[in-house]
Amino acid sequence: VTIAKNAVWSGVDGLKSFRLAREVYVSDGATLRITAGMTVELGLGAMTVSGGSRLEAQGATFRTTNERATLEIMGRAGAEAAAEMSGCTVEGMGIRVHENGRLDFINGASQGSLSFFTGGKADIVLSSLGSLAVNSGSRTIIAYNDLSKGSVTADGSPSATIQLQNNYWGA
Repeated sequence: VTIAKNAVWSGVDGLKSFRLAREVYVSDGATLRITAGMTVELGLGAMTVSGGSRLEAQGATFRTTNERATLEIMGRAGAEAAAEMSGCTVEGMGIRVHENGRLDFINGASQGSLSFFTGGKADIVLSSLGSLAVNSGSRTIIAYNDLSKGSVTADGSPSATIQLQNNYWGA
């Protein structure tokens, strides 16, 4: 399924969820807005936000029972892909931010893993975090999290940095 122009997924006529059996692509120039209270269930594959496109989600839940399902944010040279997720919950799936991708994950919760691959840049603010993998080449800020039950794992260049500020690491 390709979303080629701006679209809004909202609770029209009592609809509260989208169950996606196939991969979904938000293509160049399009914005997909998902409103509060909506649940997006990924079946097979991924939801991909491509270069020049945007995902804006507020108060939505993203979940899957397929461990290979992911949200992919894949920019390209000269065209950033962006996802702004405010107050969202991610359950059982990963989020991958690739080169020229940007993720703003604000006041959300993750029950999966968030992975950032080489070349991606991301500013991250989470209110609760299970685990996070950060690969070299990404610009990452991790702030205002309760990390007492989770972990932060970094792999890559010894000269790479991760800003860890105002986090709780346990007693």
